[in-house]
Amino acid sequence: MIVASLSGQKAYESLDLVMTTVGAKMDPRSKLLITGAYSKLNKATNTLDENTITLLKDLMLSFAELTTQP
Repeated sequence: MIVASLSGQKAYESLDLVMTTVGAKMDPRSKLLITGAYSKLNKATNTLDENTITLLKDLMLSFAELTTQP
């Protein structure tokens, strides 16, 4: 679950509640709130800052782990 917004905290909490309600198999590493998303993108190179890239990589690893668990 990824929420990228200026703040996004309320949207993140609402989406987390929906995912929990429907029984989605998630752990804390498979949820990511990117606040100030617009400022994380370098418009000149069309790349993300290193911290955001690291968080996204961790999120993808978490998804891979969740999909291999019974």
